[in-house]
Amino acid sequence: MSQVTSPNNSTCNCSETSQGLSESNMRVISPCCARVQRIWHSVCAEICRPFIFAFSALSGCIDSARFFVRFLKNPKGVGALLPSSKALARQIISEIPKETERKIRILEVGPGMGAFTKEIVKKMGENATLDLVEFDGNFVKRLQKKYKMTSNVKVYQQCILEHKEWEKYDYIVSGLPLNSFSVEMVRNVFEKFRKLSTGGTKIAYFEYPVCSMIANIFSKRARQIVREKDGFFKQHGTSKRTVLRNFPPAQVRYHEVRSSSACT
Repeated sequence: MSQVTSPNNSTCNCSETSQGLSESNMRVISPCCARVQRIWHSVCAEICRPFIFAFSALSGCIDSARFFVRFLKNPKGVGALLPSSKALARQIISEIPKETERKIRILEVGPGMGAFTKEIVKKMGENATLDLVEFDGNFVKRLQKKYKMTSNVKVYQQCILEHKEWEKYDYIVSGLPLNSFSVEMVRNVFEKFRKLSTGGTKIAYFEYPVCSMIANIFSKRARQIVREKDGFFKQHGTSKRTVLRNFPPAQVRYHEVRSSSACT
């Protein structure tokens, strides 16, 4: 049976995960940039609202509508208008082996409504374990309900920075909306990934290139985050793949961390 671990608020300010940027980190964003970000989220939401609900009604994808509602309530914390597509899910977990004979440990960070989780569970065998680290309580409840009878899946309700560092993983998949975080938070997330890695751990996360390019025009913070991503990729990156069958189109970045020691 899957388990839920509650967050320990004494070790991490997780408001960036649930509410986007924390109040202290908002000071690094100019009032102009903050207004531009609010306008951008509002415009995206209003333009896409009728198309998303029409799609949901036609295809029976109620989860899409629910996800969109979560975006409207917390755009910075959710970071996307719709759940990730099956094409993106299959691409981002492509390096996780199927039915491996050796024991492997998998970590998914920011699983949301479980688009990646579903594909991981279908792919992994009995020798694999999956830990889900999600801060949003609404998403945690859905994940717990869905995987309560799956013995090798464990759900943690906490910020990734709180997760135990002695829990080393062979594969890490991230759905965190890094572009919504402060530069310091992004840096700390990458550092945490390395601390949770063994020699040879495979890491995969995705981003929306078009959205990033637009944000870079208006936001110094967005440009600094790009530098953090590029720096991490320069040290540990192996390849990038574009997934057009997603809304919006996404790019997956793959990494292999050969050492968990601090980078210089």
